[in-house]
Amino acid sequence: MESARPRTPFSTLAAVYERVAVPAMFAPEAEGLLALAALQPGERVLDVACGTGIVARLAAPRVGPRGTVVGLDRNGAMLAVAQACPPVVGARITWLQGDACALPCAAGAFAVVLCQNGLQFLPDRPRALREMHRVLRPGGRLVLNVVAREAASQAVERAVAQFLGADALTLFREPFVLADPTELAALCAAAGFHAVQVTSQRVTARCPAVDDFVAFTLTVRLASVLERLPPSERQALHEAARQQLAPYLTADGLVFPIDMLVVYARC
Repeated sequence: MESARPRTPFSTLAAVYERVAVPAMFAPEAEGLLALAALQPGERVLDVACGTGIVARLAAPRVGPRGTVVGLDRNGAMLAVAQACPPVVGARITWLQGDACALPCAAGAFAVVLCQNGLQFLPDRPRALREMHRVLRPGGRLVLNVVAREAASQAVERAVAQFLGADALTLFREPFVLADPTELAALCAAAGFHAVQVTSQRVTARCPAVDDFVAFTLTVRLASVLERLPPSERQALHEAARQQLAPYLTADGLVFPIDMLVVYARC
């Protein structure tokens, strides 16, 4: 997950991202993405906007020691966390700092380009997709996903609007701006991809530490807004958000559905 926006403090949130969000949401989302990608032993794979690297780590065993996996993100703190994670079997992963809109990779270098929950945050989506097309070999495939609906976020929206107002609510909804499958397919086709297919996947998120989830979700999207809120109001917002998640609280913590859109396209 890559962000060009200074309001999102990934430099300070990278470790929390890996500890809280990856096991809760991004690991099950990655499994769905990779199931559709159907990676083969020996393939060269690029994971664009890799964040702390869950997709790359899950891809490495699938392509095996003869394969290649490159995880790219513009945020050095995210990559530092990725590099600090225990090594995985299979392909050696190369972590590369770079811009998804100007990929530092040769044309035709990869058989597969993956992008998990990153496209919606990129400052120039058409350019980023053209770059993904450029670095794929002829016949290579693009597999990416974006989140369309997330029950926990929808539950918290009322608290965000109540305490922070309409502008903050718009910001909070930013991860869902590519929820229209027709628009998403058109973006990919305009970048040169063909045989573009957009399918829906539902995954189940599980987070045992509810307060950690609430704190992360609010901070990662609304850091600059929260900074202007007095501590007492920040605490009240946190409590209101927690209460609105009550329908998804179980004996095992927070459990809620996420609906993804997954693109499969050919170069």
